[in-house]
Amino acid sequence: MLFLTVVLVLQNVSPARSETDAERIVHREGRALFDEGHVAYKANDYKAALRKFQQSRIKYVSLRLPDDIEKCDRAIYAAACMDRIDEKNLSQLKELVAEPADKPKSNDPYVGACLPFPDLAKKVKANIAGLEGQR
Repeated sequence: MLFLTVVLVLQNVSPARSETDAERIVHREGRALFDEGHVAYKANDYKAALRKFQQSRIKYVSLRLPDDIEKCDRAIYAAACMDRIDEKNLSQLKELVAEPADKPKSNDPYVGACLPFPDLAKKVKANIAGLEGQR
């Protein structure tokens, strides 16, 4: 019984895997890139924001950090959507609301970029309808 108690205590006391110094540096670099992307996004420089978010995602992927990767993916979609939301090119607008299955294995951040944001997708579809009405 004493053995079982010691094992349970040790399991609860043993620290979780900690980051190495190199991993901490990469994580900080990823966060700094994400923050730079956020500043660019707020300044309406969506292309720069997109680039920074993509660079940040690469750092997080190397560390296998799913929550941070998901945060970057959402930021990438938002920046890509906002970058082209007022586009006058019909095919580029359609790409923003295209289902990713329409372009399999595409690394293009613009494909389906507005789909996670219903209000933005609605605006893009209205822009598409307006441009198609002008034809």
